[in-house]
Amino acid sequence: MKEGKIAVVEEEAELVRLIFRRYLELGSVNELVRDLQERNIRTKTKRLATGATRGGIPFGHGALYYVLSNHFYIGEVKYKNEILPGEQPPIMDRALFDAVREKSLAQWSHRTIVRNKSDHLLTGLLFDDAGYRMVPTHATKAGVRYRYYVSTPVLHGEAKTASAGSVSRVPAADIEDTVVKCLKEHLAARQDKSTTGGVRLGDRGAVAQLIASIAVCKDRLIVRFKSDHADEASDSPDDRSLTIPWQKPPSKRPRQILLPHKRSRSEVRPEQFERRARLVSAIARAVGGWMMLSQVE
Repeated sequence: MKEGKIAVVEEEAELVRLIFRRYLELGSVNELVRDLQERNIRTKTKRLATGATRGGIPFGHGALYYVLSNHFYIGEVKYKNEILPGEQPPIMDRALFDAVREKSLAQWSHRTIVRNKSDHLLTGLLFDDAGYRMVPTHATKAGVRYRYYVSTPVLHGEAKTASAGSVSRVPAADIEDTVVKCLKEHLAARQDKSTTGGVRLGDRGAVAQLIASIAVCKDRLIVRFKSDHADEASDSPDDRSLTIPWQKPPSKRPRQILLPHKRSRSEVRPEQFERRARLVSAIARAVGGWMMLSQVE
């Protein structure tokens, strides 16, 4: 900002133009991601009010999709699904922007409705409590696909140089179910019939219309609503955000001690290590002897 107006930082403007040109030359966002990584080009580093830093990491697919479709760079702004003239000066020719827009639309048009429904529900909304975006990913174990949201520093191998939040990886299904359940209860308590009646909270686009961001903390989720759905007549933070008590589910099931029938834990004395070892050895000898007798018979 300069004298109340947006000023162009030429170094950053040239980086944006480079991204647009390289996309046209390479033909895909996947190739563009690799190209920027090879050039060691990273996102802009910002210092938060808390003193923590945000950004300074390799460009991901989501960030590049956002850049390549942002009308801000040609002097326009998007407001309520309308493209309007902005006060900022353009930093690139419209011809370059339109060429990238046309190419990207042609590439993305093959996505089907089924693919869109399978996307992670909270894509683009989750951030860890250090301010880093949490992006969807998955792992396959024994033929089963497990979905997660992971902080970008962890996903890009930058955890040692960029301090991720207190929770850097969460199971997708658990956090999605929690958010949808609590959001329904919150809207019902406010009797916001205009919202609950026309919005399917299981749909990613509908959730994105309501929520601006979700901060994932160690003991809670902080949901921030978009201004269109907050109570503009109230200055109370409760009308603009929702705090949900939450804890990350354990990655492993807890071990439990099996007790004899109708015996309480206080009535059962813990086995000493030596006694337990002798018991296991005796069981092993008994099994071995039984197998030998079976063979003789």
